[in-house]
Formats: sequence, C-alpha cells, structure tokens
Amino acid sequence: NGQTNYSGQSRSTVDDRQLFTRMDYNMGAKDRFFGRYGIQDINEFGGSLNPHRFFGQDRPKRQQNATVTYTRLLSSTKLNELTVSYNRDIFQTLDRVSGQDFIISRDLLIPGQTGDPFTTGVPSIGITGVSGIGNTVPNTIWDESRRISDAFSVSRGRHSFKIGSEFFHVLLRRETYQFVTGQFDFTGIHSGQGLTTAARESLAWADFLLDQPAQVRTAHSQVEGFKPGQFTRLFSWRSHTFITDDWKATPRLTVNLGLRYEYNSVLRDIRGGTRNFDFRTQDLFPAPGVSAPLYNPDYDNFAPRIGLAFRPFSDNKTVVRASYGVFYNVNMLNNLTESSKNIPFSAGINELNNAGTVRLRMSNAVVGVNAAATQAREVLAVPDNYGVGDAQQWTFNIQRALPKNVVFEIGYVGSKSSHYDRPRTFNAINVLKGETRKPFPQWGNIELITTDASGNYHGLLTKVEKRFSQGLTFLGTYTWSKTMFDSFAGNAADRHNSPFDLKAEKGLAETDQRHRATASWLYELPFFRGRTGWVHRLAGGWQTNGVLNLETGMPLHPTQSVQPLADECSRCTRRPDRVADGNLPSGERTTQRWFDTSAFRLATGHYGSAGRNILTAPGLTSIDFSLFKNFRITERKNLQFRWEMYNATNTPPLNPPNRSIGTGTFGQVTSAGLGREMQFGLRLEVCHHRYSAAGLGSRPTG
Repeated sequence: NGQTNYSGQSRSTVDDRQLFTRMDYNMGAKDRFFGRYGIQDINEFGGSLNPHRFFGQDRPKRQQNATVTYTRLLSSTKLNELTVSYNRDIFQTLDRVSGQDFIISRDLLIPGQTGDPFTTGVPSIGITGVSGIGNTVPNTIWDESRRISDAFSVSRGRHSFKIGSEFFHVLLRRETYQFVTGQFDFTGIHSGQGLTTAARESLAWADFLLDQPAQVRTAHSQVEGFKPGQFTRLFSWRSHTFITDDWKATPRLTVNLGLRYEYNSVLRDIRGGTRNFDFRTQDLFPAPGVSAPLYNPDYDNFAPRIGLAFRPFSDNKTVVRASYGVFYNVNMLNNLTESSKNIPFSAGINELNNAGTVRLRMSNAVVGVNAAATQAREVLAVPDNYGVGDAQQWTFNIQRALPKNVVFEIGYVGSKSSHYDRPRTFNAINVLKGETRKPFPQWGNIELITTDASGNYHGLLTKVEKRFSQGLTFLGTYTWSKTMFDSFAGNAADRHNSPFDLKAEKGLAETDQRHRATASWLYELPFFRGRTGWVHRLAGGWQTNGVLNLETGMPLHPTQSVQPLADECSRCTRRPDRVADGNLPSGERTTQRWFDTSAFRLATGHYGSAGRNILTAPGLTSIDFSLFKNFRITERKNLQFRWEMYNATNTPPLNPPNRSIGTGTFGQVTSAGLGREMQFGLRLEVCHHRYSAAGLGSRPTG
C-alpha cells in the first residue's frame, strides 16, 4: 500500500575532542600580542537500517584554526594592528566496504563500474516504494585558507580614519569518487506506461527486474590509470582594501563613511584537472593537465558605505541610526570543484531514459562500448564572465533606553541581491517547439552556473534587552520578514522545473522565515547572595540560563518523479500542476496530512503549473535550559557544575513532509529531529591579571 513496512534501529556513534588555547602578552605600554589556537577532532560512524557490515560509513573530521595579532600603539592618536591567521578543515567519508574483496562486475554482474578495491561498493539502486540500497563512496574534502591583514587608525579632530588591507590565499582540495559504483533509479515508467501514478509506481519493481531504469548516473575515466571522480586542487587569492571615516559632525550626530575595493583572482586548478566548457567551440578547455584560468577576472568591485547615528533629544536616551552599503558575495567555490568531473579525467553520465525507450541499463552503461553511454557524458561549466554577487543593504533603527537598565529597539532592514549563482540546464530538447534532438548532440546534460539570479529581503526587527544588574540579564527579539529569490541556493539538489522558463522560478527563498521570536536569559538566584562561609558555598551561587526559540517553517514545494515531457533534462526538479491552494489552516495540519495533497495533479504533456516554495514546512518550538552551581575556591579560581538540557520540553522538531506526488507518504511528516539531550559537566576557571602602564590598561586572562 505504499506505506513503510520495515523498521529497525540505525547505528551511529560520535567521538568529539576539542582543544583551545589562548595567549595575551603585553610587552610594554605600547605593544601587545594575542594568540589563539583551536583544534577539533570528530570521529563519527553512521550505519543504515540494513544490518550488513557493508552498509556503514566512518566520517572523521579535523578542523584547525590559528591566529596571531600584534597591536602597536604608535601615539595617543595612532594605532596599528597586524593579524595573521590560518584555517584548515578536513572532512572524510570512508565506506566500510572499501578495501574488501568485492568486485561489482563479478559479484553483481554490473559491468563498467569501478574495479578498484579502495572505491568499490554497492551501487546505489533506488526503486520507488522500496527503501533504496547503496553506499557513499570514499570522499575527502580538504580546505585551507591563509590570511594576513593590517589596519592603521588615526584620529584628527572630529575625524577617526581607518585604512587597511587584507590578503587571502585559498586552496580547495577534493577527492570524491562520486558515482563510480553507479546509480540506477527505477520508477515504473516503462512497465507502467499509460497507467495512473499509483499503478505505474507499483511496477517499479518490474522495471528493476527487467533492467529498465528511469535514470542512470555513473563515472568513468578516459585516462589510463586515473581513478574517476572529482579531484580538485583549486587555488585563488583575494586582495581587499578599505578606508573609513567616523566623523563626529555635531555632538549629537556621527556620520560613518567608507569605501571598500575587493579583487578576487580567477580560480585555477594547480594540476589542470578542472576544465570549463566553451559554447563557441562546443568543447572543453584548458587542455587536460594544463593549469590555466577558467574564466575572466572581475575588476570593478567597489563597495561604498554610509551610516549615521543621531541623538534627537537632550536626555541622550534615544538614538536613531540609518545606513546603506554595498557588499560582495564570493562565489560558492564548490561550483568550480564540480567541473573537475568533466572529461577526460571523469566521463560522468547523468541520463534519463524516456518512457518505453531504454538506451542505458545497468548491463550496458559503459562509456566507450555503448554509443548511447558515450554520448551521455555530462558537462559542468561556468560562463566566461563568472563574477561575484552583490547585495545592496539599507537599515533604519530607533533605540531607546528605558528604566531599570532596559533598552528597546525597533528597526527595518532591506536588501537587494543581484548577480548570484543560478544553476541552469542547457542541451535539453525543447519539445514544445517541436525539437527532437539536443542542441549539442555529442554531449549529455550541460549544467551552466550563470550569475543572473536576484532577490530581495524586507524585515521588521524588534529587540528588548536588560543589561546585567541585580543578577539578571535577558534578551528578547522578534523578526517579521519576507525573502524572495528566483533561483535555488548555491548548488543545492533542486533545480528549475523547465529549462526554458526561468521566470517561473521566482518565489519565496528557501531561507524565508516569516516569523521568528527568541528569548534568552541568565539569572543568578538570590539565595545567600553576598554571604560568605560554608553556608554560601553550599546553598548559594546558583545560576539559571535559558534560550527559547519560536519559528515558523521554511517554504517548500511539491515535486514529481515523472518527466512531463521528453526533454531529457536529467537535473530538472519537476513540479506537478496546482489546482487549488494546497496550504491547510494550522488547526488542520497533522503529521499524516500536513498540506492538501488533492490540490496537486501529475503534470503530463506540459510543464507543471505549481510554483516554487508555495507550501510551508513545520516550524520550531524549543527551549534550552541549564542550571549552574558556582563554587568560589579562591579569589582567582572558580569551579562550576553545569547541568544542561537541549530541547528541555522534548518537543519533536518535525522535519519537512514528503513532497513527491504519487508516493504513499505524499504530504506526510515521517521523521523528526533530536529530542531532549542532557549533559553534565565541570568547568574550572583560573584568572590571572597582568597590569601594564597607561595606554593599553590592564587585562585579565584565563
């Protein structure tokens, strides 16, 4: 009946170790050094419901960060700050079948997939209505960034100037053996031609037995001895320079002026394993193994900024602030790492079989042997004018000081984003115009990451804050906002519904959250406060903390697995027809019926009319609570006992409902996030004071 009929326990373990060190050193009245180093090692294992030992993955991670800052007080009006930092992140996914005596062609009789012991694994096989099987192949992500910056500040009368520059060196390494074991999806489109959705998808198992997949994804290499997949050594550098002036125009008005210039070098692959696509020559460049720029540089990234703060009344308890600025968004570098999967190092296939026409099967998806497989090689590219996105942002804010150390704020924030990444599918067949072949028949799917996506944000923000006094501090916020965008965020899994109608993609952004309220507090209980002796040590020193989150859900939209037209757009995310609103009143929503599924029909012979992000996923209600007991050992030593609860009320954070029309769980919420988590801990605080001469003052360190 389409319902889940097998359940079990998944297996997961997490071993997390963290170390942080910090150093503050005053060399004298004018020189100070600051240093910090942190490292985190996580060893995580995850196993699926399948109890076989092959279906388990180890995911070790290591993150490191080091920063050193040297501050020099040149005079009473001049200050210079030099900072050097380094970051390195390493993430891996290691399959338990890797290194075993398991050969896909021998043990599963599926030819053409990897025969390497390290990358071997169970192919990913998806059958509609049945839990899929398959492994994630070995993967290593290694990112490094080095940064050096210098900022010089000087005060002249009513002006405070600051000029600075920062230089980044960025290196991205990827070793991902993606799709080398093969991915085959069976939906019943061949055995169930002409049937209703439910009847057709009930024959997905028949398609599997007949080896008639709906979609095939594989990865091969055309270079002898080179393992297929994604092997990137992308390098770039960035040089950013700025100048600001804080001008105290009057005793009540301060104006902030600034200008920033950013240059981001063109990405290039050190080993020459990443290639781009030239639509004029209909070929890839640069030559295999040649390290060269992948697109043209962008030189005009100037970012002006202006702000003001005005105290309109003589009591100085009200401040009005306004600002406008231009900000640049560095491209998502993963878009370029995907291009390392272009031929000849990785001849990837991502192809759809039209209903009744089976060109690629598990038994013949072999590049170089099957002509259909050879012509299905996928291309991933960016345009030659691949610049950075820009955002214009403006704000208006009123802040008022109230009695009892309370501050109230209300403000408006708006922004307009332009030139952001948009994944677009080229080389699809425009069936509605009578076309019967791809524009570039020698290639398979061509995905181009253009930079023509845009959006906007408008929000009302309020905040109430009580500054710490009498043992209590709290902060409350509320945001009412709306975010629009005409593409999907970054290189997310979803793509457009039709490759020929991008205007239909305009809608709510995936990040749109209409309402969000938060509250946090810290309260030192008054029992025996100010007392001394053993009674205070045992009964006093208690502290409570809490964080409350109330959030409405993020937007989503329904999808369909069936191609509405034979356009061979293998990366498109199909949407059905919308015949009614689809949203239910909050009082009618249940986990079994989160939205009105009868409002959608399968689209056939045309592209579906359902818009992007027209429904709303479940929201979030959670409270984190903690209780601390402080034991004062000496003046400089304090021992803290901590009892912390996350999601203290054990309110299940529901995950989004199933949005695939025709499935047995369409519109149903079938999973949730973590329930209540509790932990106990001890924290020892040791504080040392180092005093310096006038100029830099004193600073406690701990």
